[in-house]
Amino acid sequence: MATRSVWQVYVRVENNGQFAEYDGPITYTGAGVPPVSEIIAAALRTIVGSRPDMAHGNITASRTSRIS
Repeated sequence: MATRSVWQVYVRVENNGQFAEYDGPITYTGAGVPPVSEIIAAALRTIVGSRPDMAHGNITASRTSRIS
């Protein structure tokens, strides 16, 4: 059975002296509570979608908390 949860996520990615951040909600639909790594990966996909140059960057900071 699929459940829906909303997470507040902050992720900062750095690559070659440049950085990009995502700070906002992520909605997850799946079975049970997702691993934090899946929530961070969703935020990373959002960052790379708008900043392809960050695809090979390093995550230097991350924070997640479940809203609902």
